[in-house]
Amino acid sequence: MPEDKKEFFAIPKEQVIEHFNSSKDGLSTEEVKKRLEQYGKNKLPQEKRASWLIILLSQFKSPLVYILVVAAIISLAVKEWVDAGVILASVIINTIVGFLQELKADNAVEQLSKLVHFEAIVKRKGVKQEVPAEELVPGDIILLEAGDKVPADARLFECNSLEINEAPLTGESMPIKKQVDKVDPGTPMADRKNMVHMGTNVTRGKGRAIIISTGIHTNLGEIASMVKEVKEDKTPLQVKLGKFSTWLAVIVAGLSILIFVIGLIQGKGLFEMFLMAVAIAVAAIPEGLIISMTVVLTIGMQKVVKQNALIKKLIAAETLGSVSVICSDKTGTLTVGRMEVAVVNAKNKEAALKLGMLCNNAVIQNPNDELAKWKMLGDPTETALVLGAVHAGINQKQCYSECPRIGEIPFDEDRKYMITQHETKRGCLLAIKGAPEKVLGFAKLSDEDREKYRKQFEEMTSHGLRVLAIAQKRLSCKIKLTDKAIEDCEFVGFIGLKDPLREEAKSTLEMTIKAGIKPVIITGDHKLTAQAIGRELGMPVADENIMEGKVLEELTDEELKEKVVDVDIYARVTPRHKLRIIDAWQARGEVVAMAGDGVNDAPAIKSADVGIALGSGTDVAKETADVILLDDNFKTINSAVEGGRIIYANIKKIILFLMSGSFTEVIVVIGALLLGLPLPVVAVQILWINLVEDSFPNLALAFEKGEPEVMQDKPRPKKEPILDKEMKIMIFGVGIFRDIILLALFYVLWKWTNDLPYCQTIIFVALGIDTAFIAFSFRTMRHTIWQRNPFSNWWLNGAVLIGIGLIVAAVYMPFLQVALKTVPLGPVEWAGLILLALMELVAMEIVKYIFIVRHKVKI
Repeated sequence: MPEDKKEFFAIPKEQVIEHFNSSKDGLSTEEVKKRLEQYGKNKLPQEKRASWLIILLSQFKSPLVYILVVAAIISLAVKEWVDAGVILASVIINTIVGFLQELKADNAVEQLSKLVHFEAIVKRKGVKQEVPAEELVPGDIILLEAGDKVPADARLFECNSLEINEAPLTGESMPIKKQVDKVDPGTPMADRKNMVHMGTNVTRGKGRAIIISTGIHTNLGEIASMVKEVKEDKTPLQVKLGKFSTWLAVIVAGLSILIFVIGLIQGKGLFEMFLMAVAIAVAAIPEGLIISMTVVLTIGMQKVVKQNALIKKLIAAETLGSVSVICSDKTGTLTVGRMEVAVVNAKNKEAALKLGMLCNNAVIQNPNDELAKWKMLGDPTETALVLGAVHAGINQKQCYSECPRIGEIPFDEDRKYMITQHETKRGCLLAIKGAPEKVLGFAKLSDEDREKYRKQFEEMTSHGLRVLAIAQKRLSCKIKLTDKAIEDCEFVGFIGLKDPLREEAKSTLEMTIKAGIKPVIITGDHKLTAQAIGRELGMPVADENIMEGKVLEELTDEELKEKVVDVDIYARVTPRHKLRIIDAWQARGEVVAMAGDGVNDAPAIKSADVGIALGSGTDVAKETADVILLDDNFKTINSAVEGGRIIYANIKKIILFLMSGSFTEVIVVIGALLLGLPLPVVAVQILWINLVEDSFPNLALAFEKGEPEVMQDKPRPKKEPILDKEMKIMIFGVGIFRDIILLALFYVLWKWTNDLPYCQTIIFVALGIDTAFIAFSFRTMRHTIWQRNPFSNWWLNGAVLIGIGLIVAAVYMPFLQVALKTVPLGPVEWAGLILLALMELVAMEIVKYIFIVRHKVKI
């Protein structure tokens, strides 16, 4: 068994020192050099940040881009330079927009995640010295005191009132009081009170420890390895777009081959039919889709940033809208992330709070500033006691001046209480605070009262409170302060502390549930603490709804997959447990978000479909996450989910808009060929409509603000296709209606005039005007056009006016007439084409109304 895997916490401290051939005076310089070569530097491997080139190349990974590139190559092969240039322009624009947005987010993360290099105090050959933490080796003796960051995993052999904040590693919100005695074999990491771990922080006291593991072999290192092992899957949108692109490619290839074969059978020339097949491909591919999607995601990202969520990757912006399960640590997201006085259970509450302030070593760095701006140093519990007293109206300066301290017995793990001695006008006052069982044992109480107070203490504890007993005693200032002074003290009451819920936490969770999303709390805290928080939030807190890590450990993956739906709260879990919980939900087909701040959350954050880190969290968590909450608030997750749903809705609207136009163009071309007619529109006209006329309205649809009902929908199924049944009916059903009218119009005009450029111009303008009008219908699938103001999107209004202006320009400007092969039209033609577009708009609204009445549309 490797040394870093031995249970050094379960053997006496003397044996640990002996095992590493070390001593309390530390290692020699020569020995350190040898071990540095043997074990390597005490640092974690860091993944290189993606270079600008990698970010740039990643923009080409979309299947839609592949289709456009193939279309451009074919156009170049047949010397259709304009077609190829326009197609390649769409790819280049998409690449630039996506690249700049992701590079901007990447730079923002870099600013948030500056790595901190720190020094460690070590004893070597009896001499205390400061060395870079990365030069520590197993067997080194480290010295710890308040404010230090623990530089490696180590076994304590001396400690004095030592408390460690292990939240980054275990999720435990309260500092852990440490001791030096061995603990039972198999004790979970969070309960190994004789160990200190790399990456945690000393909040109080002093201690000395012998390093047992460094770098990758520490618990922090193991978590870093787990993060590397986790593979990132494609997002639901990437999967759907992949399937959509494959479907589109098959359809385009099939139609092109079909037309090519039909033409050859009809005796038409080989090259002529090849050009025809290219025209069909150009008509079928919605060239503007890739740009529009990038713009939708970019705008969505910017909106979500305004809600205090920084999204690192464009595609993650939409994935948020697919989330069906949100797993979250409680500390900082659902709670405020700091200890506060919650309950004062005493006859004289003011006296209890005043004594809590006196028996206290917390320091206010700027006492002359406003209370809201105070900066506090010291133990979180003592900080909370001072602030609790001040909020209750006790003047801190007056309290200290009236009762100056003249003596102290500090808290330690053995005595479990603290005494401070104060000089007052009535003699000396002893202020006492400590563990309830200790203080009650020394207090001057009857057995009946002692039992009554014990039950009060247990009741408070059952609600997840950290309970301190407060007592006092008056005596002569001539009496020397000793531990015996606590005997026969006057019991004053209990003060209960907790990390309180955020004000909006409960309503936010209710909103989450209303949106069809299941919230799950995953914490390193004890079961009672987690249960109390769950109860306050209104979550189910029966035994079957709460699972501890030790129970989870016994379950197989298949058993966990079955049980996971019934569990709302997980307590005392490890990083690997969190990973298994995420995997179990994903195995059930759910889209899972994981929110956390600690190193211990990083593997689960990476494994989740959407990884969310707190802005105040560790560098590892932020580096791994897709989204960073700049305000550490669970409410922001809901806002981001809403933003993601709006993004997906807008993407579907744009796909519907573009595909309906593309389908109409394809059927018009195929229909004409089957009927033995000339092409109703030429390839360059199709490109003009797809990339110029369509581009402005579909980009304007990206600015749709979304509808209130979006958060009342249930999360969409992971396997739901991006083109649902209703969309297909609107594209193909209404499209065929439009095509029959257009083909009939073309046939009549061709037979009547025998003027091909004139007929092609009519169909070209008809398609363009129809595109402009139909965009207003696609603004919403929940309401008909007459149920809401169709002109409230000013971007769309402007886009339609520009589109109509460009149609007019295409028909009347000489150089565009040459490029697009158009001829001028008269007022009668324009009036007829506008009337035709209005008829098609009414047809689309009738189909929409049918779906709305049936309550089927969920876009």
